[in-house]
Amino acid sequence: MRHLDDIPRVVLDADVLVHAWTTDVILSLADAGLLEPVWSPAIMDEALKAICRVRPKARKQALAYLGAMRAAFPLACQSAEVGMPDVVLPDPNDLHVVGTALIANAQAIVTYNTKDFPPEALSSLGIVALSPDRFLTALAEEYEGAVLTTMRSLISQKHHPPRTSKEESAGLTKNHLDEYARTLERLGL
Repeated sequence: MRHLDDIPRVVLDADVLVHAWTTDVILSLADAGLLEPVWSPAIMDEALKAICRVRPKARKQALAYLGAMRAAFPLACQSAEVGMPDVVLPDPNDLHVVGTALIANAQAIVTYNTKDFPPEALSSLGIVALSPDRFLTALAEEYEGAVLTTMRSLISQKHHPPRTSKEESAGLTKNHLDEYARTLERLGL
């Protein structure tokens, strides 16, 4: 088992930030010291646009939501504007995410769209793209006790409406975190 001083530094792609349930879990684990989240102004802008596309009347709430993330993790914001990496991605518009990972010295990009960050494009940079499910499952397997404690605390803090462990598992599954939910159940959540 690694020591907690070896926690992973990971870039959270915009497609992760738009899923409040997923972000809540990841940032709760970050608050517990199990990972160091990273994003850039461009990633936050993408997240805002995506949220507003789905919920056009929720701009004010989206700004508050993303602002709360920035306030809670002021060191997470990195600028990728120093230079774009020399890699070929399926969508060149994703280069700024890789640039953010390089500037932040992140080990991984956590994204629901791993196909947009192929291993052959990232391997020479020492970066991997992981789905939130795969990333969280690996974290739970590495730090079982700390992850369970954090998840139990997260569940106990939900009051509007209150949430049970079963409801948390259902929400994780709904957000494509199936393996993570099964791992938590196996560990006794």
